[in-house]
Amino acid sequence: MRGKTGSPAFDSREVIAGLRLEAEPLVWAVFRGKGRFLRGVCGRFRSSAGLLDSIYLAWLKLTGSLAACGEIGNCEAVNSSSYAEVAGVPVALLGALGYVAILALLLLEVRIEAGRGVLHLAQFGFTLAGTMYSAYLTHVEIAILRAICPYCVVSAVIMTALWIISSVRLWRLA
Repeated sequence: MRGKTGSPAFDSREVIAGLRLEAEPLVWAVFRGKGRFLRGVCGRFRSSAGLLDSIYLAWLKLTGSLAACGEIGNCEAVNSSSYAEVAGVPVALLGALGYVAILALLLLEVRIEAGRGVLHLAQFGFTLAGTMYSAYLTHVEIAILRAICPYCVVSAVIMTALWIISSVRLWRLA
């Protein structure tokens, strides 16, 4: 098939099919157990990134510093709101503790063979709670505060990704 100019027509379906053939073995290797090391590294990397993000936000809250948001969002409106604390404790600090717990569970999983099912269940619980609370806080940002903090969005995305991964891993154990 040729285009109007006489050159071969571009068929996006062929490109997508080619990409799928290239990526599919890696995806199946990761989710079928052959990529256990890769999954563990990805989970630890995501947990560490979320921990750093939460530590930064907690530091901003505790020191009263201004966030480096630039023109992207309104971090100050979010971080100085009444929703940024629970019983006087910064929400970001609670998030950092959650990421520490998830990271500890991921590191324990490497060392403990017998209790993996319990560790997977605990990871699922922590990530589910974190995802639900992140969803609530995102709703507060959008609907009530009408301001978005990009660092909060990054944390929510990371926690959601960790929850999806832990859900898949728990489902595979069943």
